[in-house]
Amino acid sequence: MIVGILATDGGPHSAEAWAGVTASQIIQVAADASGVRATDARRLELQVLDILAGFHAGLQAYERKRLDDSRNGVARCSFDIVPEKHIDDPLAAIVAAAQGGQFASHFNDADVQAHIRQVLGSHFATSIQIERSWKADSQPDAEESRAFRARWNG
Repeated sequence: MIVGILATDGGPHSAEAWAGVTASQIIQVAADASGVRATDARRLELQVLDILAGFHAGLQAYERKRLDDSRNGVARCSFDIVPEKHIDDPLAAIVAAAQGGQFASHFNDADVQAHIRQVLGSHFATSIQIERSWKADSQPDAEESRAFRARWNG
């Protein structure tokens, strides 16, 4: 397990920041790695980073749109966080990026895909929770905001 802190002052984390953290838990290339294998791994790492930046941006836009919706708005803060519906497409894109290269068999492995699914689910859930936290902060007197704070901030 990799433990880290993603800090952003004055707003939620950017999609690019999320992509960097998520990619680092999916593919790692040693700083001193060299040769063709290392070069190919770094190229794949950059592809994964680009893929994840797009999906993180899409997830944030999706959540923000629903939080700004006049029908639900801050009430969405009380909804269950369900990242699973956002996982299949980025997982497929990451696996597809590895195809044709020397890491295809690794990314085709069911255990590796399960790991990627777990990382995506964890990071997407946290991203959703952060978006809702910012919404709750913007309307602190709303009943849903108070309930959100009680649930997530004890």
